[in-house]
Amino acid sequence: MPTAFAAIGGGGLYQIMGRTAETGRGVSPKPVNSILATKSRDYSLIVLKDPFNGPLPVPPVFQLSPIKDVKIVQDEKPSPVKVAVIGEGAIGAKVVAVAKGTLFPEGALNVDPKTLAIELPRTSASEGSATIDVIATSADGKTEKTAFKVSVEEKKKEDKIDPRDDVSFAIFLTMLTLRSDGTAHVAIRDSANQQRYTIEVKPTGVKVVKEWFKSVKTGWAEDSDHKALAAGMLNLSDDTSKTNRLFKVIGVDAEGLILETTSRTGRPNPRRLRSRRTRRSASGRRPRRRAPGRRAREPHCRNRR
Repeated sequence: MPTAFAAIGGGGLYQIMGRTAETGRGVSPKPVNSILATKSRDYSLIVLKDPFNGPLPVPPVFQLSPIKDVKIVQDEKPSPVKVAVIGEGAIGAKVVAVAKGTLFPEGALNVDPKTLAIELPRTSASEGSATIDVIATSADGKTEKTAFKVSVEEKKKEDKIDPRDDVSFAIFLTMLTLRSDGTAHVAIRDSANQQRYTIEVKPTGVKVVKEWFKSVKTGWAEDSDHKALAAGMLNLSDDTSKTNRLFKVIGVDAEGLILETTSRTGRPNPRRLRSRRTRRSASGRRPRRRAPGRRAREPHCRNRR
């Protein structure tokens, strides 16, 4: 209730206005300034002159971070190149990227306005390079420039993994016969695929015959693919496993068959295929038998010293 009404009428007038609704509605209150925040008020001075925490530091200058050179893969979609801007005016900044060179068509590239990431196009070229000029403009109009290079490399061929088993553990030298005339007869058996190899070693050369069991009536048949190999070559392979080892027969001795293989790196790797009957350890004793279920990687081979 206004103070003037209370001074004139005192308590009696106050009681009348409280009991009569129509009289109370006609009284207008005194206007008071609002203490709540409004949009028209400027609060920057409170932050700049904070009596408790002190004034805010001066904002850093607008800068465009350097971008490292990029390598892309032929016929693959490149990853977006992120652009980082810091300092005053970084919020709301705009980025423009222009390509120059032989790798991409010259001109402006697409830039995501939200993330400021440059989208590089896919290319089928196997060689070449490009220079990307990047121009960043802050919200208050300041401009910064930088550049980076893009090069391309050929797509690497993925090695296919053969899921088939390796049955080299089932291939054994079963017979070795040294004759007095300097010749030798060697027999190798592939017990996993019913294949056998016969090797005749003579001073004039080495003959290798590979046979596979065709049927009970026809018996063994010679492998035509192995027959096409050069003289003295031994190819331990089959159609149902991933075992495929190519050797060259060097000779024989009292311990076994001497073979030479060429690895994928082109280095010769001499090996000796020993008979199961004549196999000995370094001390001259027979090696212990392996427990059932344990397989040696190549129980019949060792590196030639």
